[in-house]
Amino acid sequence: MTHEGTQVYAQLSGQDRFPVFPKSDKVFFYRVVPAELEFDLSTEGPASQVTLHQGGRDVAGKRVAAGMEPKPHKEVAVDAKLLADYAGSYQLGPGIVLTVAVKESRLSVQLTGQPAFDAFPESDKDFFLKVVDAQLTFTRNAEGKVDAVVLHQGGADQRAARVN
Repeated sequence: MTHEGTQVYAQLSGQDRFPVFPKSDKVFFYRVVPAELEFDLSTEGPASQVTLHQGGRDVAGKRVAAGMEPKPHKEVAVDAKLLADYAGSYQLGPGIVLTVAVKESRLSVQLTGQPAFDAFPESDKDFFLKVVDAQLTFTRNAEGKVDAVVLHQGGADQRAARVN
């Protein structure tokens, strides 16, 4: 969150900066996408967190010190057959599907209505994105088949069941 004069701007990691406009003393809305930011003003001083309301999802983000970077990730090599096990569609919420595909010996992930991004392995089951601070952990059922992926983003862990 930044401001220039009286105009407030919001910028998510890996995305462009957009102006947001007040709807109330604690809720701001975007004009470029159907989304709102709701600030927690329950304590004295600056807001302690903001919740992004978009696409039927609510993602809370805690206030951090300016310049605080996400933890560093180290990319490791994984077997290409393992990547093929993860390819498929995962239901994150009503109307929200995470599509995972193998492209050029790496994973590509795409949420409904968003562009596709590469996901980089940091273990045999854990992957990270470079364009946003988000990680994926694939899980297997008792038979060893990939049955879900957990999206770790914005302080939330959201499980998405495999649908194909």
